[in-house]
Order: sequence, then C-alpha cells, then structure tokens
Amino acid sequence: MATRLRQFRTRRPAAVTVGTFDGVHKGHSKIIRQTVAAARHAGLQPLALTFAAPPASHFGQQAKPLLLPLPARLRLIGQLGARPIVVDFRDVADYSPEQFVADVLVARLRAKVVVASAKFRFGKGRRGNLATLRRLGRKYGFAVLVAETARIAGRAVSSTAVRAALAAGDIAKAESWLGYRPLFIGMVVKGHGVGRSLGFPTLNLDIGKRQLVPAEGIYACWIRYGTGWHKGALYIGRRPTFRGGTRSIEVYVISAQLGRMAGRTVAVELVARVRGDKRFASRQQLQAGIAKDVQAIKRLLSRP
Repeated sequence: MATRLRQFRTRRPAAVTVGTFDGVHKGHSKIIRQTVAAARHAGLQPLALTFAAPPASHFGQQAKPLLLPLPARLRLIGQLGARPIVVDFRDVADYSPEQFVADVLVARLRAKVVVASAKFRFGKGRRGNLATLRRLGRKYGFAVLVAETARIAGRAVSSTAVRAALAAGDIAKAESWLGYRPLFIGMVVKGHGVGRSLGFPTLNLDIGKRQLVPAEGIYACWIRYGTGWHKGALYIGRRPTFRGGTRSIEVYVISAQLGRMAGRTVAVELVARVRGDKRFASRQQLQAGIAKDVQAIKRLLSRP
C-alpha cells in the first residue's frame, strides 16, 4: 500500500529513488532493485518516491500517455521490494533543488542513500541535476549512487521505446522492454450492443484519458476480473464497417460468461496483435471475419 508524502515522516533512515516510473519497465525496475540492494547493504529501508501524475501535466503541457495507471505502478514497485511514497507534484512544484532535498529527501524520508540516473532532474525549472544532488548530498549527509542503465540490444530501455512499440502494435517488442505483458485497466461501460447483435457480446471499456491506447486492431488477450483470468479478443478501433468515428475499446470474453459487468473494473493483458482494423463490405463478412479472428486467438492462447 502506498503512502502519501504529506502523511509520511519516517523515523528509520532510508535509501531513496525518485521518479514517475511510468510502466515500471526494465529500466525502472533496475533502478528500484539497485535501491533495494543498497538499502539491504546499509541496513536502511528502501523507498521509491513517485508522482501521482506526470509533472508535465501540472504545467498545462500535453503529458505523454501513461503506460500504467497509478495503482498498477505502485503494485509493481512494491513487488520489487521498495515502499512507494506518492507525491502530488503540486506540493513540491515550487521547491528549489535544495528545498526538495532538505524538506523531502532529508527531513521526511531521512535519506542516507539516493539512487538516481545520470539524466535525473529535480527542483523548480528542473534546475537540479546529478552534480547538484551530489553537492547537496555532501552538505546534508547522504551518498549518491548513479543508477545503472538497462539496455536491450545496445539501446537504453525507455518509456518512449515502449510507447513506440505499442503505437505500432508490436506487442512482443513492448513486452521485451517492459519485462511483462503490456496491460491496461478499464471500467466496463454501457455500449451500443453492436457486438451482441453480431453474436459476439463484448465488454466496452473506458480506460480514462491518461492511459496509452495501443494501435487499432484485433488482439489476443487475457482479461482479469477478480482473481480469474479469461481468454479474450480485444478490439480497438472506430467500427469502419458501420462508419463509426469514435474510437471504441471492447473485449469479447471467449472462455467464460461474466454476467452483468457495468461499472466493474477489469485488467486486459495483451498477448499479440492479430490484425489491424479494417472495413468489411457487409455485416455477414464482418461476422465471418470476427469468427476467424476468435479461432486464431484461441490457438494463440492455447500455446504454453
């Protein structure tokens, strides 16, 4: 369970890392694991200070879509062994680099070790960098460890690379950067009943405005509801056969009947993109196309 910064002032010295940790991909997990290892070595508690929303959104900028919503990010951080501390960026947006260090890292978190990447920026106007952090570490009594960079095929792992892979519908590449299958979380909302009329009743999902939406098309997926996982066919698109226009995200649950689901939350784990979105010449051709997609997805999800 995450703790809000306003409510937190530890008595136990800590090893701390700071970041949005969007997606908690392999690069992020390497930093967090390094923080946990440093904490164990020095007898400290491992803390990961993260932001409820990307700092860019505070300044009215167009924030990049998130790879994971906050609850999922916090769960992954906890699974890596660090305690997540959530910051509302508005509470620290006007802090100078030294204020952030003195009031947050030292006074509240009692940092004795801070793990940061070479590109780390902090404080109002992003004026603080790694050299600033080291200078303030000497003043306030904490060590600074430079985070190791995770690389795949010689390229640094980044959220940008994951977004690019998902925008292209390349689930395998996104999974290789993330270290787990790409997923998103959505609430089931009332749809137009198009899928049901075609013989494939779907759950229409609202994933909010901040989560990244992968490339349009049909995907093999797993749907998690409660503690169960179910085979599914995910559609992301604009229903071109019916001359739609508004993007729809809906999933046909292949392996179970879930009953009334409106208002409930489900997680969708992407396995592979089967094809892109396309317009069919008739309703009958669309039905046949969906049936073919579902059979292909069943075969994909039956593999070990």
